[in-house]
Amino acid sequence: MNNKRKPTVYRPKQKRKTGFSSSRSVVPTIVTIAAAGAICYFGYSIAKPIVHNGDNIVANGDISEASGDESSGADGTTAPDGTTAPDENAEESTTTTEGTNVVVINGGDAALTTTVTTAAGDEEENHTETEESSGNNAETSEEEGSSSSTGGESSGGGSSEGTSGNTGASGNGSEGNTGSSGAANPDAPTPVANVYRTVQCAVRLPENSVTDAASLKAMLDEVKTKYPDAGAVVIPMKLSGGALNFSSAAAGDAAGVVCQGSMTAVEIASIIREYGLYAYASCSLLDDNLYPSVYSYRTASYMVEKDGVMTGDQWLDNYADQGGKPWMDPASSTATAYLEALVQELSSGGFSAILCSGFTYPDFRPADEKYLNPDVYAKNPDHMVELANTLSAAVPDTTDIVLDLNAYYAMNGWELVYQPTELDVSYALLNTSSSEASYAASWAQSNSGDLSVSLGYSDGTGSGHRVINY
Repeated sequence: MNNKRKPTVYRPKQKRKTGFSSSRSVVPTIVTIAAAGAICYFGYSIAKPIVHNGDNIVANGDISEASGDESSGADGTTAPDGTTAPDENAEESTTTTEGTNVVVINGGDAALTTTVTTAAGDEEENHTETEESSGNNAETSEEEGSSSSTGGESSGGGSSEGTSGNTGASGNGSEGNTGSSGAANPDAPTPVANVYRTVQCAVRLPENSVTDAASLKAMLDEVKTKYPDAGAVVIPMKLSGGALNFSSAAAGDAAGVVCQGSMTAVEIASIIREYGLYAYASCSLLDDNLYPSVYSYRTASYMVEKDGVMTGDQWLDNYADQGGKPWMDPASSTATAYLEALVQELSSGGFSAILCSGFTYPDFRPADEKYLNPDVYAKNPDHMVELANTLSAAVPDTTDIVLDLNAYYAMNGWELVYQPTELDVSYALLNTSSSEASYAASWAQSNSGDLSVSLGYSDGTGSGHRVINY
């Protein structure tokens, strides 16, 4: 679209006006006309390189109005959301801004591709307009999951949560668009209620899958290839031992001790959702030796109680000089508040389900009986059930709390939290192998109460509603 206009050049009339008879006005008139001509010629000489530049320019007023900030590009054009407009050698550049019109500029061609990204539901509508420029037609085609800028990288601002993205490349909140993966799906799923029931297959990823954004994307590329029917991936976010596999605000003063990951929950979930997958978090709850080791939170652990009196000392699973460690106490209000804050952070960060494991007591020794509350030493399952119900009540309906249990232990009564008639939790996952799946499924049908029970497969096979270990 060429909406540039040539400067108007004023030329002297050939015919004298009626009444123009004074000889004294001839010389000043000629001088005035000559001066005007010289000014116009000089101005045209300066403007000519700009007016006749063959590059396209953005002339859509809706872009600047919707995007807020603008910055000038190298060729004098502006781009929305603080990005720099492409130069004349760029083949394609994209900028994604939630709820705005986005124009793709193709070098010297005149094809303007407008992408409308709607905030609700993270859905996109693509419209392509092709116009003529200098007698040449240019066409722009878009294919889902394949469009990226020159060099495979497009710079732009991602949405605040990174939930919406352009075709083939979506912002992840802090890093903007990357355009690095042809597997990216623009239809990033929005967390809704009962996702865990709807998604029939999820893949559990290893701890190192979220070392950084590049590692996560490489892993997701493999998942899309190896498990094309997968609708979700499970990320280990709270590990056995207490380490957090992400940067957490919920950890408070203990963050320096417990946080081993640099990515936030929002960043991790955003990248996963770009691939058209739901994000599940895996959390080992009570097998935590780190959080209670921070002095401010030592009451999150078991405390020594002698003859019914709290001594103020912290219980350890061995002598301190032999590497004894504290454990998270399910009856502790400090521990419960921390775990509540964690699941809320994961939920608000975009995780659709939280698979909770580690509902366990330490292996108490006979000598511990005189140092612990009798109810704790007896490994009362009520504390486990109460914790599970508390976490379920702490998150909205768009995040499902799932009991992540060992099938063999559950069938033998060793998973103390598995009390279907007392639980307010809707889902339980029983991890087994394909060879034992039939027996586990049969047992669950008779021992699930109102729980919806699915199976996890350690060998990556199986059918039906399941979670596969990668």
